[in-house]
Amino acid sequence: KTIGQAPWGGIRLSEFSTGSVLDSNGEYIRGGLIRHCRLEGASTGIRLVHGAPQRLISNCRFEGNGIAIEAGYSSNPIRLVGNHFISNIKGAVLWGALITVVGNQFVGNSELGFEVGATQAEISGNVVADGGTGVRLQLTFDPLANALMEHNLVSGNQGYGLEANGSMGALEVRHNTIIKNSGGGVHFADMAPASPTQLHHNNILANQNYDAVGALIAENNYWDVPFAEIGNRAVGCL
Repeated sequence: KTIGQAPWGGIRLSEFSTGSVLDSNGEYIRGGLIRHCRLEGASTGIRLVHGAPQRLISNCRFEGNGIAIEAGYSSNPIRLVGNHFISNIKGAVLWGALITVVGNQFVGNSELGFEVGATQAEISGNVVADGGTGVRLQLTFDPLANALMEHNLVSGNQGYGLEANGSMGALEVRHNTIIKNSGGGVHFADMAPASPTQLHHNNILANQNYDAVGALIAENNYWDVPFAEIGNRAVGCL
């Protein structure tokens, strides 16, 4: 079903809405579900308020919205799987304890592909292309916070391909292709020295800059210039 072909507010899901019941693999069993829909022209396509229940959003198309999906912080899991985010201002802005973003297409979102602020996050198999900033990650202030970003293609964005920051927790970025982003390839800031960011086995090339700021372990990546020649764009514990 297509919802909203003229300017409109969007869909709001409160803390009292029916959540999705998922199995241990994140597959749908019963309950609230957003699947096979198309949302266009909203200021915010779907807004999950602070404290909203567990939610699966899959195989939907979000086009021409202000923010396609926005989630206030919740202790319940949020899963985006197999969606298309096309020509929105921002694709998704998600804050929560456990966030999964798998197999989505974020194309032509003018300010931002997607942002995740999480205690635990899995980001894999996505395409993030031809927008503003590609991916923005923020680890919450929890020493056990962790995020894994792998097997993504981040290409042709006007800002950084990947921006990440967080004063606590651990981030691992592996097996991604981050290519031809005008603002720069990767930018890490304020990462925790106790849990260095791991950047390994990625293809990072044809970007304007390769910022690597803060506590960082960078190894076995393919760069199109020798890492030593990056100069003051690589700063911190390398």
